[in-house]
Amino acid sequence: MIPYLELPQLRIGPVWVSTSRVLIAGGIILGHLLLLRRARRSGHDTTLAAGLSLSMVVAGFAAAHLFKLLYLPSAAALIARHPWFLFSLFNGLASFGG
Repeated sequence: MIPYLELPQLRIGPVWVSTSRVLIAGGIILGHLLLLRRARRSGHDTTLAAGLSLSMVVAGFAAAHLFKLLYLPSAAALIARHPWFLFSLFNGLASFGG
């Protein structure tokens, strides 16, 4: 069984940042840079690869946000009362959707 680890928050100047968000941002940046390097080495257009990378990140976050609504117990009632909840990006994400 994999143990659950509670990661501490990082203080960057006056701002507290969760460790998981730093790791997610690092993974996105590393994936983007590796994609650009691979495109350059294989002779593909790096501008096209950068656009592909951006569209994958946006689609991944949108899918993760919408997938979160599938397992909320009262998602339909919540959306009926507050339709803007569909566009509220700061209420968490589901890792399966990304």
